[in-house]
Amino acid sequence: MRGGRWVIGLGLAVTLALLVAGAVLDPPAGEALSQWAQGVAEAAGAIACAMAAGYVRGRARLTWGLAASGLTLWAATDLAYGAALLAGAEVGDISPFDVGWLGFYVPMLGAVLLLYGRLRPERGWQGLLDGAVTVLALGLLAWVAVIRPAAAESSGGDLASFVALLYPALDLTGAAALAWVVYRHRGRAPRWLRLVATAFGLQVAGGVAYLVAQQRGLDGALVASAATYAAGGWLWVMAARERLARPERAWAPGRHNAPPVWSRAVPFGLVWLMAGVAAWGGGEPELVVPTLLAAAILTGRVLETLAINQGLLRERERLLVVDPLTGAFNRRFYAEEVDRAFARTARGHEQLALIAFDLDRFKAVNDTLGHGVGDQLLTAVCEAVSARLRLGDVLCRIGGDEFVVVAPEADLAGAVELAERLREAVRAAADRVVPGAGVTASLGVAVAPSQAQGPRDLLDRADAALYAAKAAGRDRVVPYDAAVRGPLGAGVASGA
Repeated sequence: MRGGRWVIGLGLAVTLALLVAGAVLDPPAGEALSQWAQGVAEAAGAIACAMAAGYVRGRARLTWGLAASGLTLWAATDLAYGAALLAGAEVGDISPFDVGWLGFYVPMLGAVLLLYGRLRPERGWQGLLDGAVTVLALGLLAWVAVIRPAAAESSGGDLASFVALLYPALDLTGAAALAWVVYRHRGRAPRWLRLVATAFGLQVAGGVAYLVAQQRGLDGALVASAATYAAGGWLWVMAARERLARPERAWAPGRHNAPPVWSRAVPFGLVWLMAGVAAWGGGEPELVVPTLLAAAILTGRVLETLAINQGLLRERERLLVVDPLTGAFNRRFYAEEVDRAFARTARGHEQLALIAFDLDRFKAVNDTLGHGVGDQLLTAVCEAVSARLRLGDVLCRIGGDEFVVVAPEADLAGAVELAERLREAVRAAADRVVPGAGVTASLGVAVAPSQAQGPRDLLDRADAALYAAKAAGRDRVVPYDAAVRGPLGAGVASGA
């Protein structure tokens, strides 16, 4: 297929020549040549799809095979119909050609449904709701432009009328299936799939244009129909070539997480279009009801989108302030929280306690048992400590095994009592994860405003108390007071 560019170029030239001749010549010769132009393009698409089916495997082979069979049937019918017109044969309102044209939809819809099944669905209900709005809009437009006029002009109840109405019904079904495929895909579809969607969409648009030409006798609509069908056929060729040219990237759903903006804007535009059609039709119930239904669905879609966005914002905010390993708050949140707590203390003359602690012999656990076990230990410790905190207390991880607890409205005695509970919780959690390793906690306690005039001073004094607990033999709580002589400003001890 890669080496057949000159064949494709020749086919395009023949198609274009037939389209020009069909537009210039009067019927039946012009119409016959237009049919042949369609047939040549659709035959080219059928050959390309058949070649693609021969190179791919599994369900993809069936998809391309169905597309090839549908295009083959359509091309054969168009070529035969053009020959009949050129020969001057009488073709009635219903003929054997209708079997071929109507039969086209069966394999093509099957191919679209197979594509639908292969897609990775997007999260939430956005795709489903967007597709529902699109289907309603297309149904309304088809009803106003094609189906209702066809029903009004028919004699009613005979086979010819049924067949005439069957075409727009199948076109609408094809458009609906196409909408579901487009909106089901999460992210940007591969190029070959976009070409397939466009090709099928042109086939549907060509059918609508042909029916308009039949009903209203518009030669321009007939020419547009032929050109649209021909373009759809050649897009199938391009899609098959793209599929074979990039096998490694032929199917990568979800590679692009952000769908194109236009795909999300289309439903809004369609609702406004439906509203315009309903107003133009004088507010008839058959026009107003689907418009209101589409507006209600779109409202649900907007609300669902808002809920998703709010959830994403909350998750983003959480990730900015939460340590991903332990679930405790991080150093950034600690700095903000202690500033807020200190400000409340200054206004209300309340005390604020800060408990600094780290794990004794944690480095030995990492060195002997590995960092995986160390991570398990940190997680277990945070869970145990969090369970012992009061309402309003905040646990923050500010280093490897270094933690602080911001305890508002706690005096020195109450903070020391809380720290003792935390020490016991750490010992119990460590014994469960690394029994016999001797992992404990050394804790230092400081309070403001009596012992510190600012957040930095408060942390320095809690660090000094922690250092004193380390020096005194570990596994203990030491409050900061005048007897503590530690390296103020040196930070939390190393956790050796």
